[in-house]
This record gives sequence, C-alpha cells and structure tokens, in this order.
Amino acid sequence: MSFRATPHLGSSGNAPEPPPDPATGEVTRRERLTTAWDRTEPVVAPSAILAVGLGLALLDLVSPEAPGLLRVPALLAALLLTTDAITQLEALFSSKPQHDEPITPPVPPGTAVADPRTVGRAYQPPPPPPEEERTVRRRRGTSTGALAYWVLILAVWLGLASLATTTATSTLRLLSLLAAVMIFKRGWDVVGPRRTA
Repeated sequence: MSFRATPHLGSSGNAPEPPPDPATGEVTRRERLTTAWDRTEPVVAPSAILAVGLGLALLDLVSPEAPGLLRVPALLAALLLTTDAITQLEALFSSKPQHDEPITPPVPPGTAVADPRTVGRAYQPPPPPPEEERTVRRRRGTSTGALAYWVLILAVWLGLASLATTTATSTLRLLSLLAAVMIFKRGWDVVGPRRTA
C-alpha cells in the first residue's frame, strides 16, 4: 500500500505553506504533516494542562479515602493548572490577526514627508507615568516572584504528599505527582531567570 502525496490545498494557520517538490509539483506527506503540526502545536500544551487539571480536580473530589494532606494541595494544584490553561487558551484564541501597514500614496519628490501619526491632528506623546505608578509596577514584579515561590512550595508539598500517602488510589497519586512536576516547572520558569539576573 502506498501513500500518494496530494497537493496542499492551502493553510489557515500561521505556518507558511510548504514548497512543492520541483520534480513533481506536489507537496510530500511529511511536509504536509509538519505544516499541520505547526498549526496545532500551540493548542496541544494548554489542552493537556487543562485535561490534567480537570482530571485531578475530579479525582480529588471523588476520593474521600485520601487524606487531607494530599487532597488540599491536589485541589489547589488543579485550580492553578486549570486557570493557567484557560488563560493560555484565551490568549491564543483572542489574538487578533495582524493587519498590514496602510498603503500611503506616493509623495512627489522635493516634498517634506510628515509623520503619519501627526497628519490631520495634533500629536502629543503621552506624558511619562508618575512616580507612584512606577513603584506600583516594581511591587507587581516582586509579588510575581513571591507568588512563584509559593507555587514552588505547593508543588513540593503535593509531590511529597503524593509519594507519602498509601490510602489514596494509585490514579490520584500518579496524577498528583504529574501535576506537582508541571506546577514546579511553571514556577521555576518564573524564578529561574530571576536568580540568574
């Protein structure tokens, strides 16, 4: 059984259309699959995170035999994973397509060209932010770092609780351990660059 490559009928994603083979004028199967993956790749990770978060929340809620030492961090981790995935998916699907620059008419030689932002109206750049706003921005940066450390502590708590408990189901323990690794990685992505800077 052989697979005959058919021409690519167009792409609707951000990935460029692969060039056809010069000899046959057709796009190979591998190039079509690569292009399809490029279009779906940004959706896969948030969807997997969402599935893990929802699965962990449901398992946590239906496991009354699990100790509270595991159930509390598992529920918090499920909430964090779910909100993070929903935020990523919202950002992915709400991004507006970029528009091209407007076409400007040709300017006769010897004519001074005005800044396009100032044509037809008085343009004034926005004033610099006041001192209070700058301090608020600095505080937000430090609160993000503190929040990342709390996420790391939650991940360690969840990981140790999932390894230490024996009364919970193995599915809950395994999913809790997976969530702990995912949350730790997410927190470390925020903390790691701060430590090196």
